[in-house]
Amino acid sequence: MEELESLRIFWRKPPGRLVDAAALAGLPRLAVLELVDGYGLDAGTLPDLTSLTQLSISGLRRSIVPALKARYRGAGVGLVIEGAKHDTWLVANLNNPFRDWVDDDARGGAAACKAYARAVRAIDKLPQDRDRRADEAEAAMRTLVEALNGIEQKYEIIDTLRREEACDVFMELAARAEVPSHLADQWLDEWRDF
Repeated sequence: MEELESLRIFWRKPPGRLVDAAALAGLPRLAVLELVDGYGLDAGTLPDLTSLTQLSISGLRRSIVPALKARYRGAGVGLVIEGAKHDTWLVANLNNPFRDWVDDDARGGAAACKAYARAVRAIDKLPQDRDRRADEAEAAMRTLVEALNGIEQKYEIIDTLRREEACDVFMELAARAEVPSHLADQWLDEWRDF
Protein backbone atom coordinates (compact mmCIF):
# COMPACT_ATOMS: atom_id res chain seq x y z
CA MET A 1 0.00 0.00 0.00
CA GLU A 2 2.90 2.37 0.67
CA GLU A 3 3.79 2.16 -3.05
CA LEU A 4 0.46 3.72 -4.07
CA GLU A 5 1.02 6.74 -6.32
CA SER A 6 -2.52 7.50 -7.49
CA LEU A 7 -5.84 7.21 -5.70
CA ARG A 8 -9.42 7.92 -6.74
CA ILE A 9 -12.11 8.14 -4.06
CA PHE A 10 -15.71 8.17 -5.25
CA TRP A 11 -18.60 8.48 -2.82
CA ARG A 12 -21.76 6.70 -3.90
CA LYS A 13 -23.98 8.41 -1.36
CA PRO A 14 -23.82 11.93 0.00
CA PRO A 15 -22.48 13.77 1.78
CA GLY A 16 -19.05 12.30 0.95
CA ARG A 17 -17.06 12.60 4.15
CA LEU A 18 -13.51 11.32 4.40
CA VAL A 19 -13.27 9.37 7.64
CA ASP A 20 -9.72 8.97 8.97
CA ALA A 21 -8.20 11.23 6.34
CA ALA A 22 -4.94 11.14 8.33
CA ALA A 23 -4.37 7.60 6.99
CA LEU A 24 -3.52 9.17 3.62
CA ALA A 25 -0.33 10.53 5.21
CA GLY A 26 0.82 6.91 5.41
CA LEU A 27 1.08 6.85 1.61
CA PRO A 28 4.49 8.48 1.06
CA ARG A 29 4.36 8.18 -2.76
CA LEU A 30 0.83 9.45 -3.29
CA ALA A 31 1.20 12.00 -6.08
CA VAL A 32 -2.26 12.09 -7.67
CA LEU A 33 -5.49 12.23 -5.66
CA GLU A 34 -8.95 12.46 -7.20
CA LEU A 35 -12.05 12.99 -5.09
CA VAL A 36 -15.53 12.66 -6.60
CA ASP A 37 -18.70 13.89 -4.86
CA GLY A 38 -16.92 14.96 -1.69
CA TYR A 39 -19.62 17.35 -0.56
CA GLY A 40 -18.78 16.66 3.07
CA LEU A 41 -15.14 17.76 2.76
CA ASP A 42 -13.62 20.89 4.23
CA ALA A 43 -10.45 22.68 3.13
CA GLY A 44 -8.56 21.17 6.05
CA THR A 45 -9.83 17.60 5.68
CA LEU A 46 -6.78 16.30 3.86
CA PRO A 47 -3.52 15.92 5.74
CA ASP A 48 -0.31 17.41 4.31
CA LEU A 49 0.81 15.00 1.62
CA THR A 50 4.45 15.71 0.79
CA SER A 51 4.51 13.91 -2.57
CA LEU A 52 1.15 15.26 -3.83
CA THR A 53 1.45 16.94 -7.24
CA GLN A 54 -2.15 16.77 -8.50
CA LEU A 55 -5.43 17.12 -6.58
CA SER A 56 -8.66 16.91 -8.55
CA ILE A 57 -12.00 17.38 -6.88
CA SER A 58 -15.27 16.97 -8.74
CA GLY A 59 -18.36 17.80 -6.73
CA LEU A 60 -17.94 19.82 -3.57
CA ARG A 61 -19.42 22.78 -1.73
CA ARG A 62 -18.58 26.07 -3.41
CA SER A 63 -18.04 27.72 -0.01
CA ILE A 64 -14.79 25.79 0.58
CA VAL A 65 -13.22 26.53 -2.83
CA PRO A 66 -11.44 29.77 -1.77
CA ALA A 67 -9.89 28.07 1.26
CA LEU A 68 -8.77 25.11 -0.86
CA LYS A 69 -7.18 27.41 -3.43
CA ALA A 70 -5.42 29.35 -0.67
CA ARG A 71 -4.15 26.16 0.96
CA TYR A 72 -2.57 24.79 -2.22
CA ARG A 73 -1.42 28.08 -3.78
CA GLY A 74 2.36 27.95 -4.13
CA ALA A 75 2.52 24.39 -2.78
CA GLY A 76 3.44 22.80 -6.12
CA VAL A 77 0.10 21.00 -6.28
CA GLY A 78 -2.00 21.27 -9.41
CA LEU A 79 -5.54 21.84 -8.16
CA VAL A 80 -8.49 21.10 -10.42
CA ILE A 81 -11.97 21.83 -9.09
CA GLU A 82 -15.14 20.98 -11.02
CA GLY A 83 -18.80 20.85 -10.13
CA ALA A 84 -18.67 23.11 -7.10
CA LYS A 85 -22.23 23.82 -6.00
CA HIS A 86 -23.72 26.50 -3.77
CA ASP A 87 -24.46 25.34 -0.25
CA THR A 88 -28.11 26.43 -0.48
CA TRP A 89 -28.57 24.45 -3.69
CA LEU A 90 -27.03 21.39 -2.04
CA VAL A 91 -29.41 21.63 0.90
CA ALA A 92 -32.27 21.04 -1.53
CA ASN A 93 -30.50 18.62 -3.87
CA LEU A 94 -27.75 16.74 -2.01
CA ASN A 95 -29.71 13.48 -2.04
CA ASN A 96 -31.02 14.01 -5.56
CA PRO A 97 -29.43 11.41 -7.86
CA PHE A 98 -29.65 13.83 -10.80
CA ARG A 99 -27.70 16.62 -9.02
CA ASP A 100 -24.60 16.20 -11.16
CA TRP A 101 -26.55 16.57 -14.40
CA VAL A 102 -26.50 20.34 -13.84
CA ASP A 103 -22.73 20.34 -14.39
CA ASP A 104 -23.20 19.63 -18.10
CA ASP A 105 -26.54 21.32 -18.71
CA ALA A 106 -27.83 23.71 -16.06
CA ARG A 107 -31.42 23.88 -17.31
CA GLY A 108 -31.80 20.23 -18.24
CA GLY A 109 -30.15 19.11 -15.01
CA ALA A 110 -32.32 21.43 -12.93
CA ALA A 111 -35.42 20.09 -14.68
CA ALA A 112 -34.33 16.51 -13.90
CA CYS A 113 -33.75 17.43 -10.24
CA LYS A 114 -37.21 18.97 -10.03
CA ALA A 115 -38.82 15.93 -11.69
CA TYR A 116 -37.15 13.63 -9.15
CA ALA A 117 -38.19 15.83 -6.22
CA ARG A 118 -41.81 15.83 -7.44
CA ALA A 119 -41.74 12.04 -7.79
CA VAL A 120 -40.37 11.58 -4.27
CA ARG A 121 -43.02 13.88 -2.81
CA ALA A 122 -45.77 12.01 -4.65
CA ILE A 123 -44.46 8.61 -3.56
CA ASP A 124 -44.08 9.70 0.05
CA LYS A 125 -47.76 10.77 0.03
CA LEU A 126 -49.10 7.49 -1.39
CA PRO A 127 -52.14 6.15 0.48
CA GLN A 128 -51.89 2.90 2.40
CA ASP A 129 -54.99 1.46 0.71
CA ARG A 130 -53.52 -1.10 -1.73
CA ASP A 131 -55.71 -0.28 -4.77
CA ARG A 132 -55.40 3.49 -4.47
CA ARG A 133 -51.70 3.16 -3.73
CA ALA A 134 -51.07 1.18 -6.91
CA ASP A 135 -52.97 3.66 -9.09
CA GLU A 136 -51.28 6.71 -7.58
CA ALA A 137 -47.86 5.04 -7.72
CA GLU A 138 -48.36 4.37 -11.41
CA ALA A 139 -49.31 8.01 -11.99
CA ALA A 140 -46.27 9.28 -10.07
CA MET A 141 -43.89 6.97 -11.91
CA ARG A 142 -45.39 7.84 -15.28
CA THR A 143 -45.08 11.56 -14.54
CA LEU A 144 -41.38 11.08 -13.79
CA VAL A 145 -40.74 9.21 -17.04
CA GLU A 146 -42.71 11.73 -19.07
CA ALA A 147 -40.68 14.53 -17.51
CA LEU A 148 -37.44 12.74 -18.40
CA ASN A 149 -38.73 12.15 -21.94
CA GLY A 150 -39.41 15.88 -22.22
CA ILE A 151 -35.98 16.75 -20.82
CA GLU A 152 -34.31 14.55 -23.40
CA GLN A 153 -36.43 15.98 -26.18
CA LYS A 154 -35.70 19.57 -25.18
CA TYR A 155 -32.09 19.41 -23.93
CA GLU A 156 -30.72 16.15 -25.40
CA ILE A 157 -28.67 15.40 -22.28
CA ILE A 158 -29.61 11.79 -21.57
CA ASP A 159 -26.69 9.81 -22.95
CA THR A 160 -25.98 6.16 -22.19
CA LEU A 161 -24.68 6.83 -18.68
CA ARG A 162 -27.57 9.12 -17.76
CA ARG A 163 -30.05 6.66 -19.26
CA GLU A 164 -28.71 4.00 -16.91
CA GLU A 165 -28.84 6.43 -13.99
CA ALA A 166 -32.42 7.40 -14.85
CA CYS A 167 -33.48 3.75 -15.11
CA ASP A 168 -31.82 2.94 -11.77
CA VAL A 169 -33.57 5.90 -10.14
CA PHE A 170 -36.90 4.79 -11.61
CA MET A 171 -36.47 1.28 -10.21
CA GLU A 172 -35.44 2.61 -6.78
CA LEU A 173 -38.48 4.86 -6.65
CA ALA A 174 -40.72 2.02 -7.82
CA ALA A 175 -39.43 -0.15 -4.97
CA ARG A 176 -40.02 2.74 -2.56
CA ALA A 177 -43.60 2.89 -3.88
CA GLU A 178 -43.91 -0.89 -3.40
CA VAL A 179 -44.33 -1.56 -7.12
CA PRO A 180 -43.23 -5.10 -8.04
CA SER A 181 -40.03 -4.99 -10.10
CA HIS A 182 -41.52 -6.90 -13.06
CA LEU A 183 -44.32 -4.32 -13.30
CA ALA A 184 -41.88 -1.42 -12.94
CA ASP A 185 -39.77 -2.89 -15.77
CA GLN A 186 -42.86 -3.15 -17.94
CA TRP A 187 -43.88 0.46 -17.23
CA LEU A 188 -40.41 1.76 -17.96
CA ASP A 189 -40.25 -0.10 -21.28
CA GLU A 190 -43.66 1.21 -22.30
CA TRP A 191 -43.22 4.86 -21.29
CA ARG A 192 -39.54 5.60 -21.88
CA ASP A 193 -38.46 7.46 -25.04
CA PHE A 194 -35.03 8.55 -23.79
